[in-house]
Amino acid sequence: MPASIQFGISVLLIGGWLITGCATSPPRKGSATRPAAPEAVDPGSAETSDFSPEAVAQRTDAHAHYAAAVLHDLNEEPEMAVEEYFKAASADITNESLVLEVSRRLLQLKQNERAMDLLSKATADPEASGELFARLGLVYSIVKEKDKAIAANRKAIQKMPRSFAGYQHLAQIYLQSAQFDEGLKVLDQDATQPDTGIDFLVDLSELCCVLSIRREAA
Repeated sequence: MPASIQFGISVLLIGGWLITGCATSPPRKGSATRPAAPEAVDPGSAETSDFSPEAVAQRTDAHAHYAAAVLHDLNEEPEMAVEEYFKAASADITNESLVLEVSRRLLQLKQNERAMDLLSKATADPEASGELFARLGLVYSIVKEKDKAIAANRKAIQKMPRSFAGYQHLAQIYLQSAQFDEGLKVLDQDATQPDTGIDFLVDLSELCCVLSIRREAA
């Protein structure tokens, strides 16, 4: 096992983190229960968006679908709500928080292809974040598109090197393929990232232990 990962595991074992397992890990911040609304634009602002008739119509459409989705949420109609949220996100594809939450809901409803379509459009933007690529990598993994999943997660790591998501999804792909050494190489790269918190180190060490145990059992 790479020395950097061995060191991380040793630190956690001394602290007792791995003895008690995931159940006692610090709580993670959950997703918002409702997606962020399409952004309202002030026509008098110096930093205005495109005010062509087409752009204005698109933003109006996004707000209308979002409002309809909220009403379905209030009436506890999740399938109808996600349909309207999907249309709102499609009309406001640069709204990252909206796209991420809608893709999460689509995955919950097993609408994997629609989640992939939405995320593919969102990540076509050069400014797309690593979090969007990590979510797209997860979807590709779910639909058994291994090569695309690996590429998306590597892009997530490139854009967001101190976030665990890209490393985790990539390591899990190698775990599922019984490519344990490749997975450990990913986690060793993860361990070299500076300025990471305790949650990052806990998650890294837990996943490293799983990979190591599976490798020994193979």
